[in-house]
Amino acid sequence: MPRIRTVKPEFWLNEELAELPPETRLLAIGLLNQSDDQGYFKASPAILKGAVFPFNDTSVSIHTMLMQLSQIKYISLHTGLDGKSYGYVINFLKHQVINRPTKSKIKDLVDITENSVSIHTQFTDDSLQERKGKEQGKEQGSGKENNSRSHLLAWFEILWNAFDPSFGEKGSKKNALAQFNRINPDQQLFDLILASAERQLSVKRMQDANGSFFAPFQHVERWLKNRRWEDEISSRIVKQRDTRDKAAIAADQAFGSDFDDSVFEGSFTGAFEDGIVEQPDTRGLPNMGARLVRPE
Repeated sequence: MPRIRTVKPEFWLNEELAELPPETRLLAIGLLNQSDDQGYFKASPAILKGAVFPFNDTSVSIHTMLMQLSQIKYISLHTGLDGKSYGYVINFLKHQVINRPTKSKIKDLVDITENSVSIHTQFTDDSLQERKGKEQGKEQGSGKENNSRSHLLAWFEILWNAFDPSFGEKGSKKNALAQFNRINPDQQLFDLILASAERQLSVKRMQDANGSFFAPFQHVERWLKNRRWEDEISSRIVKQRDTRDKAAIAADQAFGSDFDDSVFEGSFTGAFEDGIVEQPDTRGLPNMGARLVRPE
């Protein structure tokens, strides 16, 4: 549950935070409210979206914002023993005074022994190596390579967690990471891959909710190897979603906003496509509902 936390004046003077988008800085504050008394929080984008941005969409995805905060070492990201995503506000206990703190339920779930040890740890190690190279006047090629590797690890964790195992087994995480590294995406390509995976998942969820057949995801490794992010979404599927929205609007107009329009998920939606139901022109005519007509 959200908690009352303190935001110190130093927060607004943090130069690294100041370089991030305003929405990312707002999320940084929101994570304080969402963290338990030891600084751990659930790093599910859906949960954080509903908790911190309940009334508006963000111009930057929650995935990207978490990665940005991880890169400046404001948080560390982890995969728990239960396979879920968790985070930790690194200087939480330094800035928050907790009276009678409650033991964290997340801390024991965080897996700090595998490759998800802590994305922050990887960033920190690479940053130290890069700084040492600069101090000694060495070439920065290896430092850039290490930094690129830490970016890839962070991006891969985000992509891996975007796949819902309810819609297809993920397969080997190790093999998927190796394939992701072979692709070696830049920021633009990664954003494209992530957006495509999220869109495909959204369509599969919609098909499942409608009782329609959906093809499960391939293992993440094969999905990447076969460049499935380039797949086109069927226009028929998009049309079904659009017509379902029209059916819901017409039902609200005809029967009121409290009417349960889920009964129309199948036949009523299809009626729009078949020309049996027409969307009325309600300009100047209040309370006009959907109009049934005979197909010719």
